Amino acid sequence: MNRKAFKTCAAAFATGLGLLMTASSVAQTPPTAFPGDWPSLGAFTNRQKQNGNPLLFNSGRTRVRWITPSTSAERVPLLLDNTSFTNTAGLPGGPYDPPSTSTGFVNIPFPNAAAWPGPSDISKEASSPFLMPRRAAAGANNALPRSPSYVFATATPMARNQTDPTVAQNAAARKYFEWVFTPPGGIERNYAIHAYLPIGPTDVSAAGGALDRRFPQRFFVYEVRFGLDGNGDGIGDSRYVDVVDTELSGFGFIRLGNGGGVTDATFPYTGSPIRVRLYNTVPRNSNGVLAITGATSNSTDVTEANLSSNFLVYADAMRATPVSGKIVANPTAATVVAGTTSGLTPTIDWNLTVARNVFTPASSNGVFSPSTNGTVISYQANPARWPALAKTTPLEKWRYSTVQESPNGNTVDNNSSAATFTAGWTLRTTNPRHVGTNYAVAPAVVTPATATQTATYAPDLDDGNYDIYTYVAGDFGTELYLRAMRYQILEGTTVVFNGVLDQSNQSGWVRLGDRRYSQVRGTAQLKVVFTNLSTNAGDGTRLVYADAVRFVSGANIGIASTPVHATVAITPQGGGAPVDTKVVIVADEAGKIHCLDLAGNGDGTTTEYWSYPSTPDFTDQDWADPNLTEGLDGTINPLIQPERDNQPTAEMPTSFDISTAAVARVTVAGTPRDLLYIGSTNGRVYCIDMAGRGDFNAASHKVGSTKRRWTYPNDYPQQAQSSNLGSFRGSLVFGDVAQGASGPTVYVPARQGRILALDAVGTEVVGGTTPTGGFTTTRWQFPAAADPVLPPIEMTPTLFRTTAGTGTLFFGTLRNPNDDGPGEFYALNASTGGVIWRINGSGLGDTAGVTIVHDSTDLGPTFSDGSLVETGSFITGPVAVSAATLASVPSPYT
Repeated sequence: MNRKAFKTCAAAFATGLGLLMTASSVAQTPPTAFPGDWPSLGAFTNRQKQNGNPLLFNSGRTRVRWITPSTSAERVPLLLDNTSFTNTAGLPGGPYDPPSTSTGFVNIPFPNAAAWPGPSDISKEASSPFLMPRRAAAGANNALPRSPSYVFATATPMARNQTDPTVAQNAAARKYFEWVFTPPGGIERNYAIHAYLPIGPTDVSAAGGALDRRFPQRFFVYEVRFGLDGNGDGIGDSRYVDVVDTELSGFGFIRLGNGGGVTDATFPYTGSPIRVRLYNTVPRNSNGVLAITGATSNSTDVTEANLSSNFLVYADAMRATPVSGKIVANPTAATVVAGTTSGLTPTIDWNLTVARNVFTPASSNGVFSPSTNGTVISYQANPARWPALAKTTPLEKWRYSTVQESPNGNTVDNNSSAATFTAGWTLRTTNPRHVGTNYAVAPAVVTPATATQTATYAPDLDDGNYDIYTYVAGDFGTELYLRAMRYQILEGTTVVFNGVLDQSNQSGWVRLGDRRYSQVRGTAQLKVVFTNLSTNAGDGTRLVYADAVRFVSGANIGIASTPVHATVAITPQGGGAPVDTKVVIVADEAGKIHCLDLAGNGDGTTTEYWSYPSTPDFTDQDWADPNLTEGLDGTINPLIQPERDNQPTAEMPTSFDISTAAVARVTVAGTPRDLLYIGSTNGRVYCIDMAGRGDFNAASHKVGSTKRRWTYPNDYPQQAQSSNLGSFRGSLVFGDVAQGASGPTVYVPARQGRILALDAVGTEVVGGTTPTGGFTTTRWQFPAAADPVLPPIEMTPTLFRTTAGTGTLFFGTLRNPNDDGPGEFYALNASTGGVIWRINGSGLGDTAGVTIVHDSTDLGPTFSDGSLVETGSFITGPVAVSAATLASVPSPYT
């Protein structure tokens, strides 16, 4: 923040990623009405996105109803200035407000404060340093910025023949500045770390002395220490060194974790402080040459030291922001059980579903490699159904993590040969929440005693790095589990993590440790050891629980596609006639579609009715993909054993990006069928049967399977055709006669630059020795196959039926990549693909959109001020509203 900005505004920092729900009523009282279900992207399969009552549901005055994450520890950034010492009495105008104990402090810099001076007066400063007021209390002097605004140190060369850039050639010349974050206690949290960099030179001369301007060096060397403090020295055992290229990062707050580039890197707080050090060393390039102007491979130590002494490093502010993850997909909502929606105590059971990508920090051999875990959370969105004393914290009904059945995972159940138990364990099935056929328990001991029982999980893994998860059941009746179970993670014989796990108050898959862990066959086998030792003195009569442990390699399974709510006919467990069931559809970035129960199991988990492609049953060694045994996606090759290793012949989805599924009930040969339609980044459109086979098991968490009905372009069992449609970002639109289509139709916005209208029913795959079907036909495409394509289409179209019964499909394109011409916006006849009208945008960039108010009489575009709105690319989906609807709900907002 520069001094001009400092005079006009106070420093403000963004809260951690959260989800807000607002209501135009007094806080703490339920809204007068619920907006209604919004089950999918654009609300419905025709993506109409229509607000039925803009007078009630508008962007007027609102108050926050609730926010998640809800606590300040999970949302509020921690800020340390270069003056955030515990004692600032000696600083100009000091003492300043001391840093909070739940924030941290700045250590006396190494080797001493004199080695890190600040500019002698304001005129000698670099541009735009971060400025913090001296005190929070009102008063002119209190509002003055702290001094010095930053400190600096003279640079010194990194040691030769070294890979660690924090080691100096001349040890006596090495200096570092340290910020120590001590976050609030509680659950483990991840933090994004940002370092503040002023810009430009500093005049290092004394007051009144001759001008001596020196620029900062290009590369700043930071070290982050985090994680568990195994040896009790106050420093986390995990270490990450980040060499920030300031020409890449620019100035201001720079996020650490990717050398100054864009990153989602986070660092975990596990009870030990997070320490960040800035070193004054100048790093070397891969050839050993000092990364500073004038240095060569032949430079002597003296030359390098002289060159380095002309440059500085700046220590200013440091910020640690709690990060619970990142939300890309839109939240969606649906009614679970109908009820009243108004008054002080509405009774409706209403779920809000959110897909959050949680980042897992990890470093191996100095290489930072964070992974992404897509997590779906279903909240009770009716505050009247929350606990009486928690009216600002949403009630979480269930959560589902994609790592539960990652294709990259290796699950070791308690009955596996890779799990070994000491003699004091017994097998039980009392708690219905477990993986496989049973689980193991043993009596507890509490500290200061030592563990008497252990369970060791040591699978034969391929070499690599692994995220580790364990299944936790949570207390069941009188069977109570440890609240502070001690466990260890070992790489070979080295204990790399000592952890404490609450097995009592949570259920489902829980991550172990604070990073990925390494497996090296024959040298350092990766192991997890559970003990019956608890650090909670009240756990003496409880049991330690041991079930399945999951080792997941390359677990970057995020969710960008918006979850979809639908009521569909699901085949019950064990088979039988399908029963209408409320479900949530989740499509993840590993290319898998999950069908989850909307209501949940009442224990914080939910049932996965099926996934496509099929998820192997890791408790059944003889499992084979039903879609191969039935000949639907390929066949079983008897030479490939075990059968689970056979792969489909049909091309499976790769990922889905932000393209979202559409679910519709269509009539096939006189019988209603619920079908799912979605576009993948591999350029293919998939039609999936929603009923499933009923081969799931809710109690053991076995995931069921379902069938592919057809793929476009053609794939197995037809002659496979390659796709030139491009990677989908826009979502498919479904329409039937009721929406103005000529019949069940799927409208496909291809990034290739075409809109395709496909027969939504198609021909179902029929397996057997000579499989058939698995294809659909094109009703029309625009432009025609022989005509040049449009610019790329990433917008999700909108299908709108006018009062005359005509269906109109609205969509827009990006700018023309060939000539940078403006995007185009079209209205097509939904039955024929004929152009009704179109408009062109103009060059305002790639993020602008246009709002069309569609006149149902002449099907032409009109605008509220009668003028043509100029835009560049068309990305945001349009909202189509009939004149009759607008007239029926007079509002100043339309």
